[in-house]
Amino acid sequence: NTGALPARISGNAIYNNGTSNGGGIRLINTKVTVSDNLIHHNNATNAGGGLYVSGGLPEITGNRFINNMAVLYGGGLFLDNANPKITSNLLANNTAGDSLFGAGGAIACFMNASPVLISNTIVNNYAQSGGGINFLSECYPLVKNCILYGNQAVSGPQIALEDPMADPVIDHCDIEGGIAGFGGSGSGNEYDPAGYTNNLDTLPGFLSPSPGAGPGEAVPVVPVDLPEERADGAQPRQARELVHGGDEE
Repeated sequence: NTGALPARISGNAIYNNGTSNGGGIRLINTKVTVSDNLIHHNNATNAGGGLYVSGGLPEITGNRFINNMAVLYGGGLFLDNANPKITSNLLANNTAGDSLFGAGGAIACFMNASPVLISNTIVNNYAQSGGGINFLSECYPLVKNCILYGNQAVSGPQIALEDPMADPVIDHCDIEGGIAGFGGSGSGNEYDPAGYTNNLDTLPGFLSPSPGAGPGEAVPVVPVDLPEERADGAQPRQARELVHGGDEE
């Protein structure tokens, strides 16, 4: 979709596709709503294994991004100079790159992208930098009420700040390792901790919000019925026990 007219992509299974950017879906300068889709086992040779967004104000809500892969950036999602609202999605088992390079296993946020991320669950994704989310140059996102847990990376398993100009506001999230686990040149003394408020580092113990839900001994599994092979013939990442975050407050 390269136009400015509103549109909707909803209720689909989008899988086993491949291209350079946006293996599953590519959006350019659009206001499209992408909702309630299962987006899995897609491949991009550059960026955005599941979804590639360049420009525009799309809304991305209620989707499951599972086992997608990008060679360079954003195994699940890639955002470039865009300001989407991203709510209540599950991003799990996505991969960016290989043993040498890769940024943003679940999400790569690039070049003046300022997304709003609310109530997303980002678990068991992999990249060299930013296993969960990689914020690259001049990104100013809001991350609220999200779970980032069990992601893997050499630098910043949950979050990597690749540029001192990347300045996310992170509030009421559950992030494994907390602020001390951030990676990249924009972390440590380069990141203003005033933007990191009311967050936890607690093993999630619920599958979905319900009366009396709370932390427990085991992390429930999110059931996902997926094919065994990816579009590129590679084996999918082995699923851990996954959790889903709460609804938007």
